[in-house]
Amino acid sequence: RHSQSLQMLSLGANNIGAAGVAAAARELRHSHSLQQVYLYNNNIVGDAGAAAAARELRHSQSLQMLSLGANNIGAAGVAAAARELRHSHSLQQVYLYNNNIVGDAGAAAAARELRHSQSLQ
Repeated sequence: RHSQSLQMLSLGANNIGAAGVAAAARELRHSHSLQQVYLYNNNIVGDAGAAAAARELRHSQSLQMLSLGANNIGAAGVAAAARELRHSHSLQQVYLYNNNIVGDAGAAAAARELRHSQSLQ
């Protein structure tokens, strides 16, 4: 939480659930150096976990990349996460590959929210 040098944290493929992801994100949002967080291939419990992680991590002043791939996130979870992440001033990349985004509707929901981001590339 108070590390001044941690730049990347990879917690991928660790079977972390929604509560664990939310707790970790709550602590990580205070880091001033963290730039990359990998949460791919976990048991984030879909929509609730994605929204909880995004709600906390949007406050990070240094986070540039967030990977939420392969977490069974559906269209509602992607839309909720995108609504939170669009407020981030540092986030440049979000990875949502291999989820259950439910085709065109899910992709449109994510794009609709993230188009307001000033930092995404």
